[in-house]
Amino acid sequence: MLFYYRYVDDIIMTLPKDKIDSTLNCFNSYHERIKFTVEHSNKNGINFLDVKLLIENGRLIFDIYKKPTDSGRYLNFYSNHPVTHKRGVIINQLDRVLFLSHPKFHEVNISNLINTLLNNGYPLQFLFATIKNRIKSITYKKSFKFINDQRVNMNSSNISKKYFTVPFFKKISEKFIPIINKFNFNIAYRPINRLSSIIKTGKDIIKKEDQSNVVYKINCQDCESTYIGQTKRKLRTRIKEHKNDYKKPMNNLSVVSRHILEFNHAMDWDNTNIVDSEQSYYKRMISEMIHIKKQKNSLNKQSDTERLPDVYIPIICQCLSLT
Repeated sequence: MLFYYRYVDDIIMTLPKDKIDSTLNCFNSYHERIKFTVEHSNKNGINFLDVKLLIENGRLIFDIYKKPTDSGRYLNFYSNHPVTHKRGVIINQLDRVLFLSHPKFHEVNISNLINTLLNNGYPLQFLFATIKNRIKSITYKKSFKFINDQRVNMNSSNISKKYFTVPFFKKISEKFIPIINKFNFNIAYRPINRLSSIIKTGKDIIKKEDQSNVVYKINCQDCESTYIGQTKRKLRTRIKEHKNDYKKPMNNLSVVSRHILEFNHAMDWDNTNIVDSEQSYYKRMISEMIHIKKQKNSLNKQSDTERLPDVYIPIICQCLSLT
């Protein structure tokens, strides 16, 4: 029984014992900076990712594996998260036990799972009810529903779930459920506080002029006129284009160049502001239109915002806290 599986830089394979060293040397010979190490299996099997592989009666069986550094910490039951997230923790860990371990290990693994989640504040009754419902759901996973007198498998990939995401505020966000259900949507909660607001990645800060996919604002140094634009390229490239635009024929000048030449004003190129960053082109265009509408003395053409009716501006600005 020979096999080879790889996940990123973790590899598991079977080899004759007398071929292990030569295979390792072969792997390490491809590049001087790539060095593999080998771990041999023993009577306790061998660990690969989150599973332990064992041989029983000539067949491979699997068990759950956790590293010695595993802390056993999960989303605490008393944390400010919706109950669906907490129930999801139980279901996800239970699925690992049921789908990644042999049935002979289920009793021990489920017992360990319950003890671990008890230490994370989960009530025993809540654990039992969730585990029971999940096992029942898996047992009878083929559920059907009649749509237009046709029996449709609800587990089919042809039926896509639609979600409506709302920020989670305890005892408030749940009130959206009956409203959303009327439109055949599922509701998904988004926590207000995220780890990204606390834990920084430590990446170097990109200079303003080197940022791309941005909405930017240029101020006139001699009056209150402003210009809003967007670009997917680096901001320095777009600003350079603005500066060189005046060299074009008069009938092809941009609104910024016309303002400079007609009024003999100067634009504050060095203090160009980035008002938004957005990878998606369509979202970036919407953001650009919103910021154009917010200007008091805009240099932008009216056609720049023709796809965003004025009636939506107060609503959008209030939702985005832009006012």
